[in-house]
Amino acid sequence: MNALLPETWTVLGVTAAIITHKAAVMADEAMFDADGNCLDAVAVLDTEAAEAEAFKSMVDAPCSSPADVAAKVEYMLNGAIGNRSSLIDYLAEYSDGDGDLTRRLLRLFASSGGAL
Repeated sequence: MNALLPETWTVLGVTAAIITHKAAVMADEAMFDADGNCLDAVAVLDTEAAEAEAFKSMVDAPCSSPADVAAKVEYMLNGAIGNRSSLIDYLAEYSDGDGDLTRRLLRLFASSGGAL
């Protein structure tokens, strides 16, 4: 378990998961100066790992309403912070290489039934 994450990681709602991911991104961004130089090569490993875990938690957050689905889609498309591409690209980057995160995200949308 990553030092920046709680020992008991619980399933978050979509809004909380988005807020948690944004906070993890901001913590990671703080590890770099304006020119993109890393300020702490050791600490950045923890912030990057925390960001990846927060992203996965956001992907796995269940959608229980149309607003949840809309919020997650909007964040995935337009939620990037700093010098980053769309968060959609991170589905591949944080995946185990077999598209697992993309399948999990689509499965959550499909299983939200009435929320869509």
